[in-house]
Amino acid sequence: MMEPLTWWTIAAGLLALALFAGIVSLATRTDRLHNEVLRSRAMLERQLHARASTALEIAHSGRLDPASAVILADIATRAVENPNALVPDGLDPNWESTPSIGAVETRDRALVESELSRVLRLLGPQIREEYAHDAELQELLTRLVGQWYRATIARSLHNTRVVQSRELRNRFPVRVLHLAGRAPMPVTFDMDDEVPEPMRAGLHQE
Repeated sequence: MMEPLTWWTIAAGLLALALFAGIVSLATRTDRLHNEVLRSRAMLERQLHARASTALEIAHSGRLDPASAVILADIATRAVENPNALVPDGLDPNWESTPSIGAVETRDRALVESELSRVLRLLGPQIREEYAHDAELQELLTRLVGQWYRATIARSLHNTRVVQSRELRNRFPVRVLHLAGRAPMPVTFDMDDEVPEPMRAGLHQE
């Protein structure tokens, strides 16, 4: 039979091993969620860029009235050419900017994308109705609505991943043991991206 001290040694060793495995698991999950945040953010970036590019294509099609074309081209150009990070929280290593969430300039992308949404809500139904017989323009509008709708889904997914990451990082072991390393706390991307029902009808034509 084993001596009591031996049993205690084995038990302590198993407990230490279990604690180590738990710590490694938490660290792995934290890192994985950071990567999922960045992947979902990249997807959102692609969908918003696609939406703005198609809006710019519609503005330059020569089919809209001059005033509408100028308004749409202006905001779509600002969205396409905006150099700022989608979410400047410092989590993305490809952006060498100092995280400053809360400052006015860090909300620039959200403001521009929200303004584009408002312009599209104003002009979209008008284009759908007044240019109903322009097949090419209707095809562009349908493509834009699809990109817009996918952007809303991508933003929802991104924000869900951010919330999950923040909840995990706020757990006591993760905070005390600094399992997130020096990675900044991820931040959600909040904008006006509602797609009106009259425009969603075009999705069925894709």
